[in-house]
Amino acid sequence: MIQFDTKAPAMGRAATVAASYEAKLRQVAMVLTLAVGVPLVLAWFGLIGWGVLWLARSALDLSVSALSL
Repeated sequence: MIQFDTKAPAMGRAATVAASYEAKLRQVAMVLTLAVGVPLVLAWFGLIGWGVLWLARSALDLSVSALSL
């Protein structure tokens, strides 16, 4: 009697579907990282830059007021 293994192609298809799902999930994660992460990093550096400028202006104002004494 000849018996064929019918589960092997089904398992191969399941592995292909899982790999396809992982690839889509990885792509969604990458797009989400770019869409949310990049603006957040830019905003963070903007806040740091604004803070540095504010501190520099405050130091300049203090030094000018100290010189006028």
